[in-house]
Amino acid sequence: AADYEIIHNKQTDDFESDGVEPYMALSQDIYNTSSQNFSKKWLSMVELVTAELEIEKTKRNIYLSVAKKYYDLLLAQKFLKLESSMLEQSRQDLKKAESKYKDGLVSEFEVIQSKTNMGRSDLNYRAKQNALEYANMALVTTLGLPIDTSMSAVDVGFPKPYSIDWNQCQKLAVKYNPELAIQRKALEQIPKYQTLAKRIAWLTLTMKAFVGEGSPEAEDEENEDMGVTFTISKTIFDSGITRRKIKITETKIKREESL
Repeated sequence: AADYEIIHNKQTDDFESDGVEPYMALSQDIYNTSSQNFSKKWLSMVELVTAELEIEKTKRNIYLSVAKKYYDLLLAQKFLKLESSMLEQSRQDLKKAESKYKDGLVSEFEVIQSKTNMGRSDLNYRAKQNALEYANMALVTTLGLPIDTSMSAVDVGFPKPYSIDWNQCQKLAVKYNPELAIQRKALEQIPKYQTLAKRIAWLTLTMKAFVGEGSPEAEDEENEDMGVTFTISKTIFDSGITRRKIKITETKIKREESL
């Protein structure tokens, strides 16, 4: 900054001199920066927990999406195989009907009916082919592979049935649930913020340094052009900000414990 000064002589009512005196001032809190740190650290903790929860939800959704699309592809393969055998059977039926018609064993109507059945089977086969291509594309896209990748799902052998009662199911869910583990970790950290909130009301030590005669901190304008001051301060009344911050952490602890 700079300080512009005009020296006025009251006796002669003249201006003796004027000038610009540049200076630089620095201020740094040395002890008890709780007021600034509380909001920053609290917000960081909340954002971190939120991000971790979102990651777990995304992972779970990916697992479920991959499983669904994998079995969709496997099912589409089985349907196409089944439809292929039905189409082949329709062809055989048509050949038999045409052969019998030549021998005069069946009427033309039965030949037409066989052709209709084969046409319907051919349409169904093409529909199942399209369904297979779509299922393949859906799985490939989910896995992040090139869109023209061709995949074949391998049949999965199922494990033996696992018997579990309701109480065991609850215990396993509580023990291995990742979101709950993240909430527990956050709950363990909250008391630190409660302590930090209580420190806001403590004394604050601040250091100020200045260089240049124009600084307001310069007591002797002629000789003192640099210096360091230490200030101890304490907020007497903060409109209940500290009390509310402490209350927020207490409420948060109770809420997380109840969850």
